[in-house]
This record gives sequence, C-alpha cells and structure tokens, in this order.
Amino acid sequence: MLTAAVAGAIALAGCATAPTEEAAPAAPTPAAAPAATAPTPPAVKPPPVVNKNPPTTTVTLPDKGRVSLAEYRTRMREQLMKSENATAPVADCAAHASWVVPRSANYDALKIPTGALATGQAVEERWEGRFSPGKQAVPVSSVVTFSATAHKRRGEAQWQPVKVRCGYNDGMMLAYELLDSNGDTIIEPPAAPAVATPSQTRKKGKSSAKATSSAKKSSAKSTSSKSKKKQ
Repeated sequence: MLTAAVAGAIALAGCATAPTEEAAPAAPTPAAAPAATAPTPPAVKPPPVVNKNPPTTTVTLPDKGRVSLAEYRTRMREQLMKSENATAPVADCAAHASWVVPRSANYDALKIPTGALATGQAVEERWEGRFSPGKQAVPVSSVVTFSATAHKRRGEAQWQPVKVRCGYNDGMMLAYELLDSNGDTIIEPPAAPAVATPSQTRKKGKSSAKATSSAKKSSAKSTSSKSKKKQ
C-alpha cells in the first residue's frame, strides 16, 4: 500500500509540471514598415530626330532674288492647291514656310513629303485664344499644322522632321512657327527680306535724282558767290 501511494504522488507531481498539449499563442510579429518610394525623376525629352536621307519633295523654291514674297506666295499657293489637293489655308501656310525656312539661319531647304498637305494629313482646326506663348501670343481663330522636313544649314548634313504651324484670323495669317520632333518651338532669326518691288525702285530713283539736282544747284550757287567775291 505504501508503494502504491508513493507511485500515485509521483504521477500527480508529473501531471502538475508537464506542459500542456496546447502551445501558448505566439506574440504577433510587428509588420515591416513600407519602403520609402524614390521620387520619380522628370521625363527627359529625347534629342530631335535627324535623318541623312533626303525625303520626297513637292515644293520647288524659285531662285532667291528673282521674285518677291507676295508673288511667290500667290503662285505657290495656287500650285499646291492643284498638285497636292490642299485647301487654301494649308497651301498658303506651306507657301509661306517654303519661302521662310530656306532663308533662315538654321536651315537652307524645306521639303514637304508627298500627301502631307492633303485632307487627313494636314490639320486645320478652329482655335480660340492665343496662337502660342511669347512673341506669337496673338489671338487667332484657326490654326494650320502639317509635317515637313528641313535641312540644317550648318554642321553635318542632316534632314530634321519638323511641323509647320500657321495661325489665321478672318483668312489673314497672323502667326507662324516651326516645331521640332518633340513639339518645341525652333527659334529662328528673321528671314531674308524679299526683293524690292518696281515701285520701291522708282521711289529710290526719284530720291537720288532730287539729291543730285540739289547738289548741282548748291555747287552752282557756291561758284557764283566765289566769283562775286573775286570781283
């Protein structure tokens, strides 16, 4: 009996100190803090596209000095309306650009790809507000845009894709600009002036004749006064 009691006590002690089958719940692991996102750098525009191969041309520029801007623009506008099926504003914008671009400090030639002036390629849209910021900030009612290719005047011979924009109000062109392949305005110095018209030449001739006549009269008076002094 004593042996059985000792055995029962040992069994009770073992039950009191033995771990239970159900494990204690583990402490929750703190969630990791989200990694800080790096600021997105501003998008950098690629350099303007250039091409060494000359494109197809539809515009032939007359020799410089043989025709005035007004006459050239009228003739070229009519030609482009017939040959390229361009509307009057698109043809007028193209005629103006084909005169200005080859005479600028940046480019010496402008080529317009075949079909670039046709409906569906050239864009003619109604416009409310100013044409563009800066010097071209004039109110216009419509804007014409078409694609072309300009040849760089200096450096390695390269053809650069450009977009020509013209702003009109009541059929009159009030603004013009050239854009590169990124859509940025190409800053160009003023184009070379048109040749003098016959009326300007006649005015200059009359002014020169008057100046010569005045000089002769002044010389005659001076000679007459000197003769009187000697007498």
